[in-house]
Amino acid sequence: MRIQLLSILALSLLVSAPACTNMAIGSGPVSDDKRDVAAFTRVSVGGSIDAVIEVGPETSVVVEAEESIKPKIRTEVVDGVLKIKTEGSFATSKGVLVRVKTPSLTGLDVAGSGDARVDGLAAPEVTLSISGSGDITAQGATESLSITVAGSGEVHAFALPTKEAAVVVSGSGDVEVAPSNSLNVTVSGSGDVVYRGDPQVNETIAGSGSVRKDG
Repeated sequence: MRIQLLSILALSLLVSAPACTNMAIGSGPVSDDKRDVAAFTRVSVGGSIDAVIEVGPETSVVVEAEESIKPKIRTEVVDGVLKIKTEGSFATSKGVLVRVKTPSLTGLDVAGSGDARVDGLAAPEVTLSISGSGDITAQGATESLSITVAGSGEVHAFALPTKEAAVVVSGSGDVEVAPSNSLNVTVSGSGDVVYRGDPQVNETIAGSGSVRKDG
């Protein structure tokens, strides 16, 4: 009888765990949820959310996720920054994707394990930053590019030509960049910076990291 009671208790705790922690369990098909947001010029993505950002004539934010997961995804604009983040915990095998369109974008920040891609960058100055294991892939053109990686994330910016670039890597992250005039690099750790073009290179390295020309 005691073993039976313990089994029943364990089962009840397992069933009630999601309710106690307010965890959402993903189920059913993935569908779109369009969000109304104010204008913004920067995007910040947190958690395990993936994002696809397109610079173009319109503004829109669409969350692609299972119905039970959508309330856990927050999208709000604070001081000109579109913040995409999770609220509470959830479990899903289908992932979460946020599609963003904006007429102007000057910066993208990724904090966590999500991956982000941005197409059509055209601002004179662009800032890209990663904190964690996420990746950023960027396409377009700019005059001044600033990249910061803290952790094991990667920035792929060969398709984002720039006149000058400043790169700071702390950890094991890697960066690909294509400056034409100047490249200033600071690496602390085992990160690598690979560049295309023939810029003047200034580097400061502490650790086993490297700066090298592609090819």
